[in-house]
Amino acid sequence: MNPPKERSIIESLNLALTFPITYFSNRDRESGIIFSLNNSQNILNQEGVFTWNAEPYKPLEMIGNEQYSKDKSDEELGNYRFRQCFNINKNLENYIRERLNADGITNEYIYPTINVDTSQIFTS
Repeated sequence: MNPPKERSIIESLNLALTFPITYFSNRDRESGIIFSLNNSQNILNQEGVFTWNAEPYKPLEMIGNEQYSKDKSDEELGNYRFRQCFNINKNLENYIRERLNADGITNEYIYPTINVDTSQIFTS
């Protein structure tokens, strides 16, 4: 039996294009799908997620809704929440900034690498 052939970058991208919407995060390390998020200090500091939308003409929200709705009954469709919006009173700005600064969450912490150089990903 021959070992599995290693995929080229192009083959991997072509495979990724077959998934309509995909999320990658460092939160669930046991899933095995971390997608090299450790390469971006911005994503790590923001505890963020990398989202892949393979559809060039539809917004992410529409693709997410379509994927969610595929196997749902009419009653279940009302429970869909792709994202949530928080309206924060502008009068709280100074308080929030002071609180974030006290916790060490500054602009420099959230965006530590303005000019991200990803070349080391491909050379290491």
